[in-house]
Amino acid sequence: SGVPCRYQIALPRLILKWFMKDLYHMMEWIESDGFTADIAVFKQIVPDAMGVKAWFESKGKWADGTKFGEPSVSSSAMSKAALIVVPLAAVA
Repeated sequence: SGVPCRYQIALPRLILKWFMKDLYHMMEWIESDGFTADIAVFKQIVPDAMGVKAWFESKGKWADGTKFGEPSVSSSAMSKAALIVVPLAAVA
């Protein structure tokens, strides 16, 4: 997409378990059971359902308005975008 991305170290599981219980349980479920679906049954229920590629092709453009096949917004244009910095109030 041309958008810069930074990666950071994830929170330790113990911290998630203590302070973000819903996120902890979601991650545990995804790692143990995972997400599964019976596509054939789903298509019987929703016959006009589209896959990701078909859905994007039907829309004809990316989220930034760029049509498929055209050059996307360059990262240099993205880097020129103004940033708003809000200073944190001093804690007394």
